[in-house]
Amino acid sequence: MPKVLAGGEAYRYWAAVILRLSKHSIQAADPIEKDEGLKIGYIIKKNHCTPGAKRQYCKGEYFVRFGEGTDEIAPSIGVGLETGLLERHGAWLWWMTPGEEEPRQKFKSKAEFVETMKTNEALWKEFYALVQGEVPQESLSDEEIAEIEAEEQKLRKKADETEKLLAEIESEDKETA
Repeated sequence: MPKVLAGGEAYRYWAAVILRLSKHSIQAADPIEKDEGLKIGYIIKKNHCTPGAKRQYCKGEYFVRFGEGTDEIAPSIGVGLETGLLERHGAWLWWMTPGEEEPRQKFKSKAEFVETMKTNEALWKEFYALVQGEVPQESLSDEEIAEIEAEEQKLRKKADETEKLLAEIESEDKETA
């Protein structure tokens, strides 16, 4: 069933960004518990703010903590693991320094990592600078992108037909006046 945008067809034509947000269930591996916040998934359906960017169409997830807002620290764990800055050893996370075999710091769990970064702002700023503020995202599949582009093509065709119809009505009004 297609999602309906409040405001009619204008949003599809004039919006610079269209996002689809949805609440996802929190898993045991996630850095927050169900009573601490929400896990929000997003899909960027249209992004004309960064035309030609490699992540024009993408999807991802983030966490919102009750009473605190959007969580920056939890998603950085995924980026740290992807870049090799963090290593997983069972439930432990090790913050590795490039070129050294011994970890700079060890965390017993994701929750301890998040709590340590919350309480030590200087440490968080250093870690954040190393991961360069990247957010873990995955690109949409070719099929998903093709579906979005086909939908945009239909909308363009419909807009062209509407413009032609309006032009005909205007010309008829001029003839009768």
